[in-house]
Amino acid sequence: MIPHHQEAIDSAKIMLARSENADVKKLAENIIRTQSEEITMMTQWLKTRYPTTTKKSTYTPMMSNLNLVS
Repeated sequence: MIPHHQEAIDSAKIMLARSENADVKKLAENIIRTQSEEITMMTQWLKTRYPTTTKKSTYTPMMSNLNLVS
């Protein structure tokens, strides 16, 4: 879930940078804030429950085909 949330943050940063619509910018800011908070929470949860885990994610980005990278 952490990589999935990070993908949402990365996409929202692009929306924030490219959009001139105030509602879109507000949505992007909310996505960045809430998903960042959740990443922090999940990271702490993992460290508490699995302190020695070194397994890397095998996450495949869901939005890789949208060409959002600037």
